Amino acid sequence: MNAMERWHHDHHRCHQIASEVCRVCHVTMQDLTSRRRDKDTVNARQMYFWIARNKTGASFPHMAQIIEKDHSTAINAIKLSRHRFNERDWIVKLEEALHRLGYHHSQGGTNG
Repeated sequence: MNAMERWHHDHHRCHQIASEVCRVCHVTMQDLTSRRRDKDTVNARQMYFWIARNKTGASFPHMAQIIEKDHSTAINAIKLSRHRFNERDWIVKLEEALHRLGYHHSQGGTNG
């Protein structure tokens, strides 16, 4: 796959990830792209960035662009998501999203 094909593949996959995260976290795409800072929206963003980073080859700017954020938001969300692995509710939703996307859960790496 050449660079342009890879970019398009990652772009499409990030959209799928965002959509699935919205579904399992019970937020809308509008919530995900908004400036909202409520717990559900923040958790969904962190989950989106964690999955996108660990399961695609998308860059931080590319992942962030999908949900109308900047690369620093992506970096920070991924750092903060590491603390979510102690929260059962977050893990259950993460595993559901990964399953629905066709990935196997692992706390890192690029499966799928």
